Amino acid sequence: MIYYIDFVLNENIFNETDTYKKFLYLSSFAWYIISLLEKKLEHNQDVFNKAFIQTRQSIHRIRFLRKKKKKLMAVANPKVFILNKMKRRKKKQLQKKQRKILL
Repeated sequence: MIYYIDFVLNENIFNETDTYKKFLYLSSFAWYIISLLEKKLEHNQDVFNKAFIQTRQSIHRIRFLRKKKKKLMAVANPKVFILNKMKRRKKKQLQKKQRKILL
């Protein structure tokens, strides 16, 4: 557990602006937690595997439902769907311009 605290304190993830670096940090941290759980549940490897698979399946199910919802919106109300998409694109472009200005 001490390593966990050092791991969080030594990283400057909260000051990081690059999302890719944040993603790498979080994924490595997640794998670290998984390895700790594996060590803790050495005797019950099948229990850990079942829990891991169930969690992964629930995450995939949530993603699938979100995609399905988007597709339904696109079919039922194509104009609203396109307007929402255009708003998101414009918002991303503005954010990109603001980031360039700040640099």
